[in-house]
Amino acid sequence: MSRNTDDGTPSRNGGRLESVPEPLRPIVRTILDPMRRVARRVWQLLLFFSPWRIARTFSFLLRLRREARTRRAGDAVTVAIDINAFWEPLTGIGWYLYLLLEELRDREDLELRLYGPQMIVDENAPQPTVELPHGSAIEVVHYEVPQELCIPRALLIRILRRFERFLVAADRNQVVFAPNYFPPERLKSAGGQLVATIHDLGFKKVPWTLREETRRLLASNLEACMKKASIILTDSETVRQELIASGYERPEAARTVHLGPGHLDRVTARAALPEGLRPGYGLHVGTLEPRKNLEKLLEAWEIARRDHGLDIELVLCGHSGWKSDALLEKIGAASREGWLHHFGYVDEGLLGTLYDQASFFACSSLYEGFGLPLLEAMGAGLPVICSDIPVFREVAGSAATFCDPEKPELWAVELSEIAGSSSRRDAMTAASRRRFADFSWAKTAGETAAAWLQVARPS
Repeated sequence: MSRNTDDGTPSRNGGRLESVPEPLRPIVRTILDPMRRVARRVWQLLLFFSPWRIARTFSFLLRLRREARTRRAGDAVTVAIDINAFWEPLTGIGWYLYLLLEELRDREDLELRLYGPQMIVDENAPQPTVELPHGSAIEVVHYEVPQELCIPRALLIRILRRFERFLVAADRNQVVFAPNYFPPERLKSAGGQLVATIHDLGFKKVPWTLREETRRLLASNLEACMKKASIILTDSETVRQELIASGYERPEAARTVHLGPGHLDRVTARAALPEGLRPGYGLHVGTLEPRKNLEKLLEAWEIARRDHGLDIELVLCGHSGWKSDALLEKIGAASREGWLHHFGYVDEGLLGTLYDQASFFACSSLYEGFGLPLLEAMGAGLPVICSDIPVFREVAGSAATFCDPEKPELWAVELSEIAGSSSRRDAMTAASRRRFADFSWAKTAGETAAAWLQVARPS
């Protein structure tokens, strides 16, 4: 029968210490305990380095090499694409990439390799916020490390994650596409021709509206990206001209590819309006951050209510961003007064409903690179009143009403007139729908793919 040691733990010396004189027992334990620990460690190593585990480990490593070689075969142009944006709630850039891939997912002349934030995945890895695009042209590149190798699995995962850039490089992609200004670190060594999308130059035009870390990140990475990129895509001709004016030395390598018309045409199920909100409100969609100039919009609404009898509510839809504390205080005061509703980030069903039930759309931004919500509003047939900035002139054409973003008193007049004139709203609705028809994701995707093919197969 087994016995316990003096400290209550089972004796593991194959016998008992009763035969050892009491004064010598601590000395014997001091000698035996390290020996036991070494024996256990040797036994564990023998288990880890058993022939079966060694064979399994080599099989896994050979599979990594074989998959890399397989990816290098084939006639389609291979494009490495950063999809980090899919691990956060989708906003402008996320939807841009998602809808682009949806259009290209079955192209026979392309092989689109998607690289997420972690190529080496395990059960604890963060999950994307959306179902990843899939199709015959799409491959989500990831590796799952099996159990029972001759290296502890957690350790091997950490090691492989440190070398992800070399796994990407082994794929030998012909093109690297950076949909969000510049590629992440693991794609910078991928080889191939770089094509990058620069959505705006806000960090140069209105630097005070950005978080300082974001501004520094763009300032430190974008110049190197522009020098390396074979082609730079911009969402608008406005941004392309700003890029050239900022000193970009290869204007022939910069081309405008307009975005498509948002994503609401994909939404079939609509949600009910939130309780207490009546149809016929004015709507703004966008993150609460300084570039959106919402304090001026709220001021314009207050003037219109006080001086022009505006009696409709304002709805703000978008999560609270950076440098928004003062704005949130004003939003709270207006909400208590009963003329403003802020719903934060909402899902597609509710967003579609908010567009459908609005009376008109207001966009007071100081600066934008394109303005997807503005185009989505036009697709919903909403009259649009927006800031008189070059990019909105480019996107909206003659369909919108334009106001100086720094003059809330002028906004107040236009807001009141649009709200009070059904005939004007009808005319603006017709103009919105006509302008909306000029944009399509198929065109965006086709022009983007043409840039990839051009750099991969130069004539």
